[in-house]
Amino acid sequence: MGRHTIYCLLFLLLLLASCSGDLSLENSSEPEPVVPPVVEEPVVEEPVTEEPALPEASATGFFLLDFKNGTSRNLTTADLSGQSFYEHDTGVSFAFSVPVTDLSYPGIYSATVTISNKSGQAINLNNFPIDTAQLIISSFAAQDESGQGLEGGGIANSDGYKAESLYPFLWIKHPDEVAEVPEFQTGIKRVLDPDESISRSIDISLPQAATQVLIEVQLLAESMAANNIPVAGNAYATVLAGSYGEAGASDGLAHQAKLNLPTAAESCGGYLHIIENNSGIFKRYGNNSLETTNATYRISNNLGGLDCYKGLSDQLVIADTGLRQVYLSSSYSPAAISEVIGSGEVGQLDGDVATASFAEPVDVASLGKHIYVADSGSIRQISELDRNYYVTTVLAEQAGKIISLTTDNVKTVFYHFVATDPALSGIYALDTESLEAKLIWQNAAVKVIRWDGAAGLFASVAGQLYHLSPVADAWSATLAAGSETIASIAGGKMALEAYLGEIGYFDVDAGTLYLPSSNNQQVIRIDRLR
Repeated sequence: MGRHTIYCLLFLLLLLASCSGDLSLENSSEPEPVVPPVVEEPVVEEPVTEEPALPEASATGFFLLDFKNGTSRNLTTADLSGQSFYEHDTGVSFAFSVPVTDLSYPGIYSATVTISNKSGQAINLNNFPIDTAQLIISSFAAQDESGQGLEGGGIANSDGYKAESLYPFLWIKHPDEVAEVPEFQTGIKRVLDPDESISRSIDISLPQAATQVLIEVQLLAESMAANNIPVAGNAYATVLAGSYGEAGASDGLAHQAKLNLPTAAESCGGYLHIIENNSGIFKRYGNNSLETTNATYRISNNLGGLDCYKGLSDQLVIADTGLRQVYLSSSYSPAAISEVIGSGEVGQLDGDVATASFAEPVDVASLGKHIYVADSGSIRQISELDRNYYVTTVLAEQAGKIISLTTDNVKTVFYHFVATDPALSGIYALDTESLEAKLIWQNAAVKVIRWDGAAGLFASVAGQLYHLSPVADAWSATLAAGSETIASIAGGKMALEAYLGEIGYFDVDAGTLYLPSSNNQQVIRIDRLR
């Protein structure tokens, strides 16, 4: 092999080694780092708390009539936010118009209301006595320009120009049963057809310094339900009659008259009837004045509760605890007893008016053509048949006494039972069809209970008033009125700040309460708002 050839081979070997070394370096170099894919963090949105939608404000039966400026405003549920509503759409609407009036002096002022039927059905205003629709003014409060409530004033249509301050005020009432004419004397049609409207004027009396009136109008009928407001946070208490702490026997204007231990009150026949000192002395309140209706005639010196019985006509039904009897009397003159039920003997014998006996009748309530009596430990039923009355026992409790009772005008008797076992003391609801009783509020301190179709069930407990309402299968009780601070409520006070004293057999009518207070020597009226 020649030298040249050897050099060539060496050159080739070196070249191969060089190439091999480059590859070796390339393969042995650090690998490029692998960059992981970018994973985006999920965006967590903060939860947005939405404010609950406020219910749409709807019109109520309340109107604010401003006689100084000649305006009328229909209050809505938003205006009355402190109240609890039973919402029912009747399809009937109201509208007021008022004139601009010089209010330098107190007097009578006229307003006009238009009633429109949007219910889609004819409304029978006066088919007495079945399915009667009644147009009533259920609440009235005179106010000054600032909205401060003032005592006095009322509806002046009822008796000349004397202001009527007893509510509900029956605005349209039935004609005589023989009046079978399309229109009766006031010009209001008996039947209000669909999409028809009628108007009627009303006279209002204002006390001096008053410039406006808060007024509620309702159309009540068996086949319809109205927007009704129970006593709630805005309820207002005023003195209906009597002088604070001053006992007496004088009649006259309500705020000047004197009462002597008023123990019971009941609205019936257009009047408020008041029993004094359980004694059988009756005072009748109407047209803002008091009069004694039986100064020389006494039924008993130990009367209990009373109720307005509408079996044959508006009559008072009265429990005579002392003589162990039940009476029916004219709502115009309680002294005119039309029926004495019970022999007067001690016992619980069923029978007719002459043979039946009571043990201790303390309270009464009517339901249709039946009267229910709280008789010691039993509930007795007085039924009307062919203008005669018969007494039967529908519930016989043991080991306790029934203190008071009331009815819901449908089929329930609510009664307060005080048992020897405290766990059984409280308010019960008795179904008059099944005769099943259910405890709805355990409270042994309840004294009187009263039901009103417009406002529900009320119970007096130690100078305070509670409103009971059903919640699912239970009932809840809310303090509606009454304060422990002893003070006069002259001029009016919010109901929760008013001293009510010892509350007797009170009455509630279309949401307005009438409380006899023996401590205060007064009858107190509570309106659902000031």
